[in-house]
Amino acid sequence: MSERATTAQLIDHLTDFLIRVQDNGESFVVERDGVSLATLAPVPKTGGITWHEFAALYRDLPRPDDDFADDLEAVHAALAPV
Repeated sequence: MSERATTAQLIDHLTDFLIRVQDNGESFVVERDGVSLATLAPVPKTGGITWHEFAALYRDLPRPDDDFADDLEAVHAALAPV
């Protein structure tokens, strides 16, 4: 359940709130005059990978052997024309 924070508290302690969201995964409902305005919460994980992670994975893949280009040409030659 989300904690409640007033806009004044958020303005005065924004860095503290952001640290709690980032480090602890906490969520806050931001209120002004008792009315809920917004939610401050962690961004959901997308399940994808970053460009840096992709590059690291790609770097570690095995490289084609010396006959790879010949294999591709043979496969291409065996295909029926479109």
